[in-house]
Amino acid sequence: MNQNIKNKLKEDTLTQKILSKKHQKQIEDMDKLKCISDTGEEGYEAIFELVNSSNNLKKLFDESLQQNPSVMDKWSRYNSLLTEDRKDKICQVIDSRTNYIRVAIQDIFHKHNVSACLRSCEAFGILNVDIINTKLVGGGFKPSSASKGVERWLKLSNYKSIEDYCHYVKDLGYKIVAAYPPHYNTVNIDELSVDSPMVIAFGNEHDGLSSEWDPYIDTAYTIPMYGMVESLNISVSCGITLQTIVSRARKFVDTSRYFLSNEEKQKLMDLWLQKHFAWIK
Repeated sequence: MNQNIKNKLKEDTLTQKILSKKHQKQIEDMDKLKCISDTGEEGYEAIFELVNSSNNLKKLFDESLQQNPSVMDKWSRYNSLLTEDRKDKICQVIDSRTNYIRVAIQDIFHKHNVSACLRSCEAFGILNVDIINTKLVGGGFKPSSASKGVERWLKLSNYKSIEDYCHYVKDLGYKIVAAYPPHYNTVNIDELSVDSPMVIAFGNEHDGLSSEWDPYIDTAYTIPMYGMVESLNISVSCGITLQTIVSRARKFVDTSRYFLSNEEKQKLMDLWLQKHFAWIK
């Protein structure tokens, strides 16, 4: 093949890649604009033209803030950027969030498992998830695709010491519960008391909870199983546990104790709104 033809084909391929990336970016920007605008398709196109002519998303965001600069809390200042459906959804979810139950996850090896646990926590209204890494250098946690971004709607905290963590939550008034096989003098999960705030602890996929937890566990519970297997995957166990305990707590615990206070809800709204619009730079 003639070298000039080869060069032309190479240039055409590169041009197509650039145009493809630009088109994908336009689609992403359009999706973001639809998330903050109540306008029809013509409105989307008009705003999109502004973006393409260098009046970027941040300008739209800043203009909305200038409409009512005297209002201090972020929710009152920023919520006009949200569709009514989005605002209703955020308010509905915040009304169901709880500090009464929090989840602790210790030394989970597969980040996919941690991410699946996070999805269960978010789905059942848990706000605080504590990740304890006693083995991984540097600690911390990066969610996998299994989390589907739910970490934005949770408060994740990292710890390196089981003992320090247990003292911390005990001082806050939490009892600590954990799942064990039936022969460990356990109670059935359906009979687990929900009369006080609790931390539900989950251990490593291979070894379970470290023995360091033993002095701090207030109640050991078991999930009844009727097959040959004697244990469940960590993410499955987390989902079953939260569905059972959250349902019982919502039924038997006074709402003023179980759900967030108005002040806590306001702070959470502000935090979520900041995260929601973090992509506007």
